Amino acid sequence: MSLSPSHLWPDLGVLQEGRFLKRATLLYLALPWFIFLWGWLILPYALAGGALLLLGVVSFWNSSIPSNRNSDGNKSAWLSIQIIAVAFIWCLLAGAGGAGYQNPDWVKHNAILKDLIINPWPVLFMAPSANGSQAVPLVYYVAYYLPAAFVGKYMGWAAANAVLFLTTFVGAGLSLFWFLRLVGKNHVLVVIAFILFSGWDYVGSLFTQREMCWNWTSHLEWWAQHYSYQSNTTLLFWVPQHALAGWLVTYSMLDDIIHTEAAHHIFFLWALSLLWSPFVALGLLPIVAAVFLERKAVRFGSVANVVVAPALTAVGLLYFTAHVADGIPRDFLFSKFSFWSEAPRLLFFYLFEGGIYFFLLREPRLKLRELKQLRWCIISALILIPLVVLGVWNDFAMRVSIPSLAVFWFMIGRDVFDQEVCWRKKLLIVALVVGSLGPITEMARSLSFYSLAIPREEKVESVIHLNSPYTRQYIGKADSIFFKTMSTKSKGPIRIDGRW
Repeated sequence: MSLSPSHLWPDLGVLQEGRFLKRATLLYLALPWFIFLWGWLILPYALAGGALLLLGVVSFWNSSIPSNRNSDGNKSAWLSIQIIAVAFIWCLLAGAGGAGYQNPDWVKHNAILKDLIINPWPVLFMAPSANGSQAVPLVYYVAYYLPAAFVGKYMGWAAANAVLFLTTFVGAGLSLFWFLRLVGKNHVLVVIAFILFSGWDYVGSLFTQREMCWNWTSHLEWWAQHYSYQSNTTLLFWVPQHALAGWLVTYSMLDDIIHTEAAHHIFFLWALSLLWSPFVALGLLPIVAAVFLERKAVRFGSVANVVVAPALTAVGLLYFTAHVADGIPRDFLFSKFSFWSEAPRLLFFYLFEGGIYFFLLREPRLKLRELKQLRWCIISALILIPLVVLGVWNDFAMRVSIPSLAVFWFMIGRDVFDQEVCWRKKLLIVALVVGSLGPITEMARSLSFYSLAIPREEKVESVIHLNSPYTRQYIGKADSIFFKTMSTKSKGPIRIDGRW
Protein backbone atom coordinates (compact mmCIF):
# COMPACT_ATOMS: atom_id res chain seq x y z
CA MET A 1 0.00 0.00 0.00
CA SER A 2 1.54 3.28 -1.08
CA LEU A 3 1.23 6.44 0.88
CA SER A 4 0.17 9.67 -0.79
CA PRO A 5 1.64 13.02 0.29
CA SER A 6 -1.55 13.75 2.19
CA HIS A 7 -0.89 10.69 4.39
CA LEU A 8 2.69 11.78 5.03
CA TRP A 9 1.81 15.35 6.10
CA PRO A 10 -1.98 15.44 6.48
CA ASP A 11 -2.19 18.53 8.66
CA LEU A 12 0.32 20.95 7.15
CA GLY A 13 -2.33 22.60 4.99
CA VAL A 14 -3.87 23.95 8.20
CA LEU A 15 -1.02 26.47 8.34
CA GLN A 16 -2.78 28.43 5.60
CA GLU A 17 -6.11 28.65 7.46
CA GLY A 18 -7.26 31.93 8.88
CA ARG A 19 -8.24 30.31 12.18
CA PHE A 20 -4.81 28.77 12.68
CA LEU A 21 -2.96 31.95 11.72
CA LYS A 22 -5.09 34.06 14.06
CA ARG A 23 -4.56 31.76 17.02
CA ALA A 24 -0.86 31.22 16.36
CA THR A 25 -0.33 34.98 16.03
CA LEU A 26 -2.22 35.53 19.29
CA LEU A 27 -0.04 33.07 21.23
CA TYR A 28 3.13 34.43 19.65
CA LEU A 29 2.34 38.02 20.65
CA ALA A 30 0.89 37.20 24.08
CA LEU A 31 3.61 34.88 25.43
CA PRO A 32 6.16 37.67 26.12
CA TRP A 33 3.42 39.66 27.86
CA PHE A 34 2.82 36.81 30.33
CA ILE A 35 6.56 36.64 31.05
CA PHE A 36 6.80 40.42 31.43
CA LEU A 37 3.82 40.70 33.78
CA TRP A 38 5.20 37.95 36.02
CA GLY A 39 8.79 39.16 35.95
CA TRP A 40 8.30 42.93 36.24
CA LEU A 41 5.14 43.55 38.31
CA ILE A 42 4.49 43.09 42.02
CA LEU A 43 2.31 40.09 42.78
CA PRO A 44 -1.15 41.77 42.93
CA TYR A 45 -0.60 43.55 39.62
CA ALA A 46 1.00 40.46 38.08
CA LEU A 47 -1.95 38.24 39.03
CA ALA A 48 -4.53 40.79 37.90
CA GLY A 49 -2.69 41.51 34.66
CA GLY A 50 -2.13 37.84 33.94
CA ALA A 51 -5.81 37.02 34.60
CA LEU A 52 -6.97 39.82 32.31
CA LEU A 53 -4.52 38.80 29.57
CA LEU A 54 -5.69 35.18 29.84
CA LEU A 55 -9.29 36.41 29.57
CA GLY A 56 -8.40 38.29 26.40
CA VAL A 57 -6.62 35.27 24.95
CA VAL A 58 -9.59 32.98 25.66
CA SER A 59 -12.02 35.53 24.18
CA PHE A 60 -9.89 35.84 21.04
CA TRP A 61 -9.37 32.06 20.80
CA ASN A 62 -13.07 31.28 20.96
CA SER A 63 -14.12 33.95 18.49
CA SER A 64 -15.53 32.85 15.17
CA ILE A 65 -12.82 33.15 12.54
CA PRO A 66 -13.21 32.16 8.87
CA SER A 67 -10.82 29.47 7.66
CA ASN A 68 -10.62 29.78 3.87
CA ARG A 69 -8.33 26.95 2.83
CA ASN A 70 -7.06 25.40 -0.36
CA SER A 71 -9.46 22.53 -1.14
CA ASP A 72 -6.70 20.33 -2.58
CA GLY A 73 -5.07 18.77 0.49
CA ASN A 74 -1.96 17.51 -1.31
CA LYS A 75 -1.18 20.86 -2.96
CA SER A 76 -1.98 22.75 0.22
CA ALA A 77 0.38 20.59 2.31
CA TRP A 78 3.15 20.78 -0.29
CA LEU A 79 2.83 24.56 -0.50
CA SER A 80 3.09 24.77 3.30
CA ILE A 81 6.31 22.76 3.20
CA GLN A 82 7.73 25.09 0.55
CA ILE A 83 6.88 28.17 2.62
CA ILE A 84 8.39 26.67 5.76
CA ALA A 85 11.57 25.93 3.80
CA VAL A 86 11.73 29.48 2.42
CA ALA A 87 11.20 30.95 5.91
CA PHE A 88 13.92 28.69 7.34
CA ILE A 89 16.47 29.65 4.66
CA TRP A 90 15.58 33.34 5.10
CA CYS A 91 16.17 33.08 8.86
CA LEU A 92 19.43 31.18 8.34
CA LEU A 93 20.73 34.39 6.77
CA ALA A 94 19.26 36.78 9.34
CA GLY A 95 21.79 36.40 12.18
CA ALA A 96 19.36 35.39 14.93
CA GLY A 97 20.97 33.00 17.40
CA GLY A 98 24.23 33.14 15.47
CA ALA A 99 22.72 31.73 12.25
CA GLY A 100 24.14 33.95 9.53
CA TYR A 101 26.13 37.16 9.54
CA GLN A 102 25.13 39.43 12.41
CA ASN A 103 24.74 43.03 11.24
CA PRO A 104 25.89 45.80 13.64
CA ASP A 105 22.50 45.98 15.38
CA TRP A 106 23.12 42.50 16.74
CA VAL A 107 25.68 43.95 19.16
CA LYS A 108 22.69 45.49 20.93
CA HIS A 109 20.43 42.45 20.52
CA ASN A 110 23.02 40.14 22.06
CA ALA A 111 23.69 42.63 24.86
CA ILE A 112 20.02 42.92 25.80
CA LEU A 113 19.54 39.15 25.68
CA LYS A 114 22.54 38.60 27.96
CA ASP A 115 21.45 41.31 30.39
CA LEU A 116 17.99 39.74 30.60
CA ILE A 117 19.52 36.33 31.30
CA ILE A 118 22.15 37.11 33.93
CA ASN A 119 20.38 39.90 35.82
CA PRO A 120 17.35 39.66 38.12
CA TRP A 121 14.16 41.14 36.67
CA PRO A 122 13.55 44.02 36.32
CA VAL A 123 17.09 44.61 35.09
CA LEU A 124 19.04 47.37 36.86
CA PHE A 125 22.37 48.92 35.87
CA MET A 126 24.80 51.16 37.74
CA ALA A 127 25.30 54.41 35.83
CA PRO A 128 27.44 57.49 36.61
CA SER A 129 25.64 60.36 38.32
CA ALA A 130 26.43 63.63 40.10
CA ASN A 131 26.68 61.68 43.37
CA GLY A 132 28.89 58.95 41.99
CA SER A 133 26.58 56.28 40.62
CA GLN A 134 22.93 55.35 40.62
CA ALA A 135 20.80 52.35 39.71
CA VAL A 136 18.91 52.77 36.43
CA PRO A 137 16.47 50.24 34.97
CA LEU A 138 16.48 48.74 31.49
CA VAL A 139 13.53 50.24 29.59
CA TYR A 140 13.26 48.81 26.12
CA TYR A 141 10.85 46.87 23.91
CA VAL A 142 11.89 43.50 25.32
CA ALA A 143 9.08 41.25 24.03
CA TYR A 144 11.17 39.70 21.24
CA TYR A 145 13.89 38.63 23.69
CA LEU A 146 11.81 37.44 26.66
CA PRO A 147 11.03 33.81 25.66
CA ALA A 148 14.72 33.26 24.88
CA ALA A 149 15.84 35.03 28.07
CA PHE A 150 13.41 33.00 30.16
CA VAL A 151 14.84 29.74 28.80
CA GLY A 152 18.38 31.11 29.12
CA LYS A 153 17.96 31.73 32.85
CA TYR A 154 17.48 28.01 33.40
CA MET A 155 19.34 26.40 30.49
CA GLY A 156 22.11 28.86 29.63
CA TRP A 157 23.33 31.06 26.78
CA ALA A 158 23.33 28.42 24.03
CA ALA A 159 19.73 27.42 24.71
CA ALA A 160 18.69 31.07 24.76
CA ASN A 161 20.17 31.63 21.31
CA ALA A 162 18.43 28.53 19.98
CA VAL A 163 15.10 29.86 21.26
CA LEU A 164 15.84 33.29 19.78
CA PHE A 165 16.35 31.66 16.37
CA LEU A 166 13.13 29.69 16.86
CA THR A 167 11.26 32.88 17.81
CA THR A 168 12.52 34.56 14.64
CA PHE A 169 11.72 31.56 12.46
CA VAL A 170 8.18 31.16 13.79
CA GLY A 171 7.45 34.89 13.46
CA ALA A 172 8.87 35.06 9.93
CA GLY A 173 7.01 31.91 8.91
CA LEU A 174 3.69 33.19 10.23
CA SER A 175 4.25 36.49 8.41
CA LEU A 176 4.82 34.67 5.11
CA PHE A 177 1.70 32.53 5.60
CA TRP A 178 -0.30 35.67 6.38
CA PHE A 179 0.95 37.36 3.22
CA LEU A 180 0.06 34.32 1.13
CA ARG A 181 -3.46 34.23 2.58
CA LEU A 182 -4.11 37.92 2.05
CA VAL A 183 -2.74 38.07 -1.49
CA GLY A 184 -4.95 35.11 -2.36
CA LYS A 185 -2.59 33.33 -4.76
CA ASN A 186 -1.43 29.88 -3.67
CA HIS A 187 2.12 29.87 -5.00
CA VAL A 188 5.51 29.97 -3.32
CA LEU A 189 6.48 32.94 -5.53
CA VAL A 190 4.13 35.07 -3.42
CA VAL A 191 6.29 34.70 -0.30
CA ILE A 192 9.52 35.06 -2.28
CA ALA A 193 8.14 38.36 -3.57
CA PHE A 194 7.49 39.48 0.02
CA ILE A 195 11.14 38.79 0.86
CA LEU A 196 12.33 40.79 -2.18
CA PHE A 197 9.93 43.74 -1.97
CA SER A 198 11.82 47.01 -1.48
CA GLY A 199 12.06 50.58 -2.67
CA TRP A 200 14.64 51.71 -5.20
CA ASP A 201 17.55 51.88 -2.75
CA TYR A 202 20.02 50.85 -5.41
CA VAL A 203 18.91 53.64 -7.76
CA GLY A 204 18.93 56.17 -4.93
CA SER A 205 22.46 55.10 -4.04
CA LEU A 206 23.58 55.75 -7.61
CA PHE A 207 22.85 59.42 -6.94
CA THR A 208 24.21 59.81 -3.40
CA GLN A 209 26.71 57.00 -2.67
CA ARG A 210 27.65 55.57 -6.06
CA GLU A 211 30.81 53.85 -4.84
CA MET A 212 28.69 51.59 -2.61
CA CYS A 213 26.65 50.29 -5.54
CA TRP A 214 29.59 48.34 -6.92
CA ASN A 215 30.02 46.44 -3.67
CA TRP A 216 27.36 43.75 -3.35
CA THR A 217 27.80 43.60 0.40
CA SER A 218 26.98 47.29 0.99
CA HIS A 219 24.09 48.51 3.12
CA LEU A 220 22.20 50.76 0.69
CA GLU A 221 19.16 51.76 2.78
CA TRP A 222 20.63 55.09 3.92
CA TRP A 223 21.04 56.70 0.52
CA ALA A 224 18.65 59.53 1.58
CA GLN A 225 20.83 60.17 4.68
CA HIS A 226 18.24 61.39 7.21
CA TYR A 227 15.41 58.85 6.80
CA SER A 228 14.92 55.35 5.49
CA TYR A 229 12.05 53.03 4.57
CA GLN A 230 13.55 49.59 4.83
CA SER A 231 12.89 46.44 2.85
CA ASN A 232 11.35 43.40 4.51
CA THR A 233 14.66 41.55 4.36
CA THR A 234 16.55 44.47 5.90
CA LEU A 235 14.00 44.65 8.70
CA LEU A 236 14.35 40.96 9.52
CA PHE A 237 18.15 41.04 9.34
CA TRP A 238 18.55 44.20 11.46
CA VAL A 239 15.47 44.77 13.66
CA PRO A 240 13.33 41.61 14.05
CA GLN A 241 12.06 42.97 17.39
CA HIS A 242 10.11 45.58 15.42
CA ALA A 243 9.45 43.79 12.13
CA LEU A 244 7.86 40.55 13.29
CA ALA A 245 5.19 42.13 15.48
CA GLY A 246 4.59 44.83 12.87
CA TRP A 247 3.86 42.30 10.13
CA LEU A 248 1.81 39.94 12.29
CA VAL A 249 -0.46 42.55 13.88
CA THR A 250 -0.93 44.46 10.61
CA TYR A 251 -1.87 41.38 8.61
CA SER A 252 -4.12 40.05 11.37
CA MET A 253 -5.99 43.37 11.36
CA LEU A 254 -6.08 43.41 7.58
CA ASP A 255 -7.59 39.93 7.57
CA ASP A 256 -10.40 41.23 9.78
CA ILE A 257 -11.02 44.08 7.36
CA ILE A 258 -11.23 41.74 4.37
CA HIS A 259 -12.97 38.67 5.78
CA THR A 260 -15.17 39.85 8.66
CA GLU A 261 -17.58 42.69 9.39
CA ALA A 262 -16.66 42.92 13.07
CA ALA A 263 -13.51 44.18 14.76
CA HIS A 264 -13.90 42.56 18.16
CA HIS A 265 -10.18 42.27 18.83
CA ILE A 266 -8.52 45.10 16.95
CA PHE A 267 -7.74 47.15 20.08
CA PHE A 268 -6.53 44.00 21.86
CA LEU A 269 -4.12 43.27 19.02
CA TRP A 270 -2.92 46.86 19.10
CA ALA A 271 -2.29 46.66 22.87
CA LEU A 272 -0.30 43.43 22.41
CA SER A 273 1.96 45.20 19.93
CA LEU A 274 2.96 47.86 22.47
CA LEU A 275 5.46 45.74 24.42
CA TRP A 276 6.98 44.50 21.16
CA SER A 277 7.51 47.97 19.72
CA PRO A 278 5.92 51.30 20.67
CA PHE A 279 7.02 52.58 17.24
CA VAL A 280 5.01 49.84 15.54
CA ALA A 281 2.06 50.53 17.85
CA LEU A 282 2.17 54.17 16.75
CA GLY A 283 2.39 53.12 13.12
CA LEU A 284 -0.69 50.90 13.53
CA LEU A 285 -2.91 53.84 14.55
CA PRO A 286 -3.83 54.84 10.95
CA ILE A 287 -5.06 51.28 10.35
CA VAL A 288 -7.02 51.21 13.61
CA ALA A 289 -8.49 54.64 12.88
CA ALA A 290 -9.56 53.67 9.35
CA VAL A 291 -11.48 50.66 10.69
CA PHE A 292 -12.93 52.49 13.68
CA LEU A 293 -14.30 55.38 11.65
CA GLU A 294 -16.08 53.14 9.15
CA ARG A 295 -17.55 50.39 11.31
CA LYS A 296 -20.28 50.69 13.88
CA ALA A 297 -19.10 50.97 17.47
CA VAL A 298 -21.07 47.85 18.43
CA ARG A 299 -18.73 45.79 16.25
CA PHE A 300 -15.84 46.66 18.54
CA GLY A 301 -17.63 45.44 21.67
CA SER A 302 -15.77 42.58 23.36
CA VAL A 303 -14.08 41.89 26.66
CA ALA A 304 -10.71 41.84 24.89
CA ASN A 305 -11.25 45.29 23.35
CA VAL A 306 -13.08 47.06 26.17
CA VAL A 307 -11.42 45.62 29.30
CA VAL A 308 -8.15 43.84 28.49
CA ALA A 309 -6.76 46.25 25.88
CA PRO A 310 -6.98 49.36 28.13
CA ALA A 311 -5.29 47.48 31.00
CA LEU A 312 -2.38 46.29 28.83
CA THR A 313 -2.08 49.74 27.29
CA ALA A 314 -1.83 51.34 30.74
CA VAL A 315 0.93 48.93 31.79
CA GLY A 316 2.84 49.43 28.54
CA LEU A 317 2.59 53.21 28.58
CA LEU A 318 3.64 53.48 32.23
CA TYR A 319 6.62 51.24 31.50
CA PHE A 320 7.78 53.21 28.47
CA THR A 321 7.18 56.63 30.02
CA ALA A 322 9.86 55.63 32.53
CA HIS A 323 12.31 55.95 29.66
CA VAL A 324 15.04 58.61 29.86
CA ALA A 325 14.47 60.98 26.92
CA ASP A 326 17.33 63.38 27.71
CA GLY A 327 19.98 63.49 25.02
CA ILE A 328 17.96 61.56 22.41
CA PRO A 329 17.65 63.64 19.20
CA ARG A 330 14.09 64.69 18.38
CA ASP A 331 12.90 67.42 16.07
CA PHE A 332 10.92 68.17 12.92
CA LEU A 333 12.78 67.65 9.68
CA PHE A 334 12.62 71.22 8.42
CA SER A 335 13.50 72.63 11.83
CA LYS A 336 16.63 70.52 11.90
CA PHE A 337 17.61 70.90 8.23
CA SER A 338 17.18 73.66 5.66
CA PHE A 339 13.96 73.35 3.66
CA TRP A 340 15.62 74.25 0.36
CA SER A 341 18.42 71.70 0.77
CA GLU A 342 16.20 68.93 2.14
CA ALA A 343 13.02 69.24 0.04
CA PRO A 344 14.56 67.93 -3.23
CA ARG A 345 16.06 64.95 -1.40
CA LEU A 346 12.70 64.25 0.24
CA LEU A 347 10.89 64.33 -3.10
CA PHE A 348 13.35 61.82 -4.55
CA PHE A 349 12.87 59.71 -1.41
CA TYR A 350 9.10 59.66 -1.96
CA LEU A 351 9.57 58.77 -5.61
CA PHE A 352 12.11 55.98 -5.15
CA GLU A 353 10.73 54.43 -1.95
CA GLY A 354 7.23 53.81 -3.29
CA GLY A 355 6.02 56.64 -5.50
CA ILE A 356 6.82 54.81 -8.74
CA TYR A 357 4.98 51.72 -7.50
CA PHE A 358 2.02 53.81 -6.39
CA PHE A 359 1.55 55.38 -9.82
CA LEU A 360 1.58 51.90 -11.39
CA LEU A 361 -0.78 50.41 -8.80
CA ARG A 362 -4.41 49.87 -9.72
CA GLU A 363 -7.36 50.61 -7.45
CA PRO A 364 -8.10 47.75 -5.01
CA ARG A 365 -10.45 45.27 -6.62
CA LEU A 366 -12.03 44.35 -3.30
CA LYS A 367 -15.34 46.15 -2.86
CA LEU A 368 -14.51 47.33 0.62
CA ARG A 369 -14.77 50.98 1.49
CA GLU A 370 -12.33 50.52 4.39
CA LEU A 371 -9.67 49.02 2.14
CA LYS A 372 -9.91 51.84 -0.38
CA GLN A 373 -9.76 54.42 2.38
CA LEU A 374 -6.93 52.53 4.03
CA ARG A 375 -4.94 52.88 0.81
CA TRP A 376 -5.03 56.68 1.12
CA CYS A 377 -4.57 56.54 4.87
CA ILE A 378 -1.29 54.61 4.67
CA ILE A 379 -0.03 56.72 1.76
CA SER A 380 -0.66 59.85 3.83
CA ALA A 381 1.19 58.28 6.76
CA LEU A 382 4.17 57.38 4.58
CA ILE A 383 4.32 60.98 3.34
CA LEU A 384 4.19 62.47 6.85
CA ILE A 385 6.47 60.04 8.74
CA PRO A 386 9.81 61.35 7.39
CA LEU A 387 8.96 64.84 8.65
CA VAL A 388 9.66 63.71 12.24
CA VAL A 389 13.21 63.04 13.45
CA LEU A 390 13.55 60.89 16.57
CA GLY A 391 16.50 58.80 17.75
CA VAL A 392 20.21 58.66 17.01
CA TRP A 393 19.47 56.95 13.69
CA ASN A 394 15.95 58.38 13.30
CA ASP A 395 14.18 55.21 14.39
CA PHE A 396 10.86 57.00 13.99
CA ALA A 397 10.91 56.92 10.19
CA MET A 398 12.31 53.39 9.96
CA ARG A 399 9.99 51.73 12.50
CA VAL A 400 6.72 53.70 12.52
CA SER A 401 6.52 53.04 8.77
CA ILE A 402 6.50 49.23 9.16
CA PRO A 403 2.68 48.74 9.35
CA SER A 404 1.96 51.15 6.48
CA LEU A 405 4.63 49.51 4.34
CA ALA A 406 3.17 46.08 5.18
CA VAL A 407 -0.22 47.22 3.85
CA PHE A 408 1.45 48.78 0.82
CA TRP A 409 3.26 45.52 -0.01
CA PHE A 410 -0.02 43.64 0.38
CA MET A 411 -1.64 45.90 -2.21
CA ILE A 412 1.36 45.50 -4.50
CA GLY A 413 1.20 41.73 -4.07
CA ARG A 414 -2.49 41.52 -4.94
CA ASP A 415 -1.88 43.57 -8.07
CA VAL A 416 1.17 41.60 -9.21
CA PHE A 417 -0.43 38.19 -8.70
CA ASP A 418 -3.81 39.14 -10.16
CA GLN A 419 -4.59 37.12 -13.31
CA GLU A 420 -5.20 40.16 -15.48
CA VAL A 421 -2.19 41.20 -17.56
CA CYS A 422 -1.76 44.81 -18.72
CA TRP A 423 1.02 47.26 -19.46
CA ARG A 424 0.86 48.73 -15.96
CA LYS A 425 1.37 45.34 -14.37
CA LYS A 426 4.36 44.60 -16.62
CA LEU A 427 5.97 47.92 -15.73
CA LEU A 428 5.24 47.32 -12.05
CA ILE A 429 7.01 43.95 -12.17
CA VAL A 430 10.04 45.53 -13.87
CA ALA A 431 10.10 48.26 -11.20
CA LEU A 432 9.93 45.64 -8.44
CA VAL A 433 12.84 43.73 -9.97
CA VAL A 434 14.89 46.94 -9.76
CA GLY A 435 13.83 47.34 -6.13
CA SER A 436 14.83 43.77 -5.29
CA LEU A 437 18.50 44.70 -5.74
CA GLY A 438 18.44 46.15 -2.21
CA PRO A 439 17.35 42.94 -0.41
CA ILE A 440 19.69 40.95 -2.64
CA THR A 441 22.65 42.98 -1.35
CA GLU A 442 21.54 42.27 2.23
CA MET A 443 21.49 38.53 1.53
CA ALA A 444 24.75 38.73 -0.43
CA ARG A 445 26.45 40.34 2.60
CA SER A 446 25.17 37.59 4.87
CA LEU A 447 26.44 34.91 2.48
CA SER A 448 29.81 36.64 2.01
CA PHE A 449 30.50 36.81 5.76
CA TYR A 450 28.44 33.79 6.70
CA SER A 451 28.92 32.05 10.02
CA LEU A 452 26.90 29.48 11.91
CA ALA A 453 28.07 29.90 15.48
CA ILE A 454 26.50 31.17 18.67
CA PRO A 455 28.10 34.48 19.75
CA ARG A 456 30.68 33.90 22.47
CA GLU A 457 29.02 34.87 25.72
CA GLU A 458 32.18 36.33 27.26
CA LYS A 459 32.54 38.67 24.27
CA VAL A 460 29.03 40.12 24.65
CA GLU A 461 29.03 43.42 26.55
CA SER A 462 26.24 44.70 28.76
CA VAL A 463 24.00 47.38 27.26
CA ILE A 464 25.30 49.85 29.82
CA HIS A 465 28.81 49.45 28.39
CA LEU A 466 27.85 50.29 24.80
CA ASN A 467 28.74 53.70 23.35
CA SER A 468 27.02 56.45 25.33
CA PRO A 469 24.87 57.90 22.49
CA TYR A 470 23.15 54.54 22.22
CA THR A 471 23.05 53.59 25.89
CA ARG A 472 20.57 56.37 26.63
CA GLN A 473 18.05 54.64 24.38
CA TYR A 474 17.88 51.63 26.70
CA ILE A 475 17.69 53.06 30.23
CA GLY A 476 14.92 54.54 32.36
CA LYS A 477 14.26 56.28 35.65
CA ALA A 478 14.04 54.24 38.84
CA ASP A 479 11.85 56.93 40.45
CA SER A 480 9.15 56.75 37.75
CA ILE A 481 5.57 55.74 38.57
CA PHE A 482 6.05 52.29 37.04
CA PHE A 483 9.17 51.36 39.00
CA LYS A 484 8.06 53.02 42.26
CA THR A 485 4.51 51.65 42.48
CA MET A 486 4.01 48.70 40.11
CA SER A 487 7.35 47.00 39.62
CA THR A 488 8.94 44.34 41.76
CA LYS A 489 12.05 45.40 43.67
CA SER A 490 14.99 44.00 41.76
CA LYS A 491 17.86 42.48 43.70
CA GLY A 492 19.98 45.04 41.94
CA PRO A 493 22.78 45.24 39.40
CA ILE A 494 25.52 42.63 39.49
CA ARG A 495 29.20 42.75 38.63
CA ILE A 496 30.38 41.36 35.29
CA ASP A 497 34.11 40.74 34.88
CA GLY A 498 34.93 43.21 37.64
CA ARG A 499 32.53 45.87 36.34
CA TRP A 500 28.96 46.70 37.16
